[in-house]
Amino acid sequence: MKSVNTLTAIPIWNEMMSFVKEIYTLTRIFPIEERDGLGLRLRCKIVDLPMAFAKAINEKSEMNEAQATIAEVETLLLVCYELRLIKKNDLDKFQESLDSIGMQFNQLSRHIAKTAK
Repeated sequence: MKSVNTLTAIPIWNEMMSFVKEIYTLTRIFPIEERDGLGLRLRCKIVDLPMAFAKAINEKSEMNEAQATIAEVETLLLVCYELRLIKKNDLDKFQESLDSIGMQFNQLSRHIAKTAK
């Protein structure tokens, strides 16, 4: 099993953890009626992202679960935007972060696939 120190040494880890913090900060300003609804769903899903990543690294498997989590987080953010819970510039910033994380997942997944052969 990979240690926490091993995970934190991977550059994408710090980017994911910063993103988790940003989402938590964002959901704190949601209206009361959404904090336990959409806010809670978004917080739970964003925490799934580093968990899926850690699982894939530990098992030396593809990043399929982590990639699916990215799509789910993006969908939740789009819903937040449509409901006017977040602004367009926030949505764009979050999508840039998700794109960057997704590209790094793809690179790691290809690397894992090559070394597994």
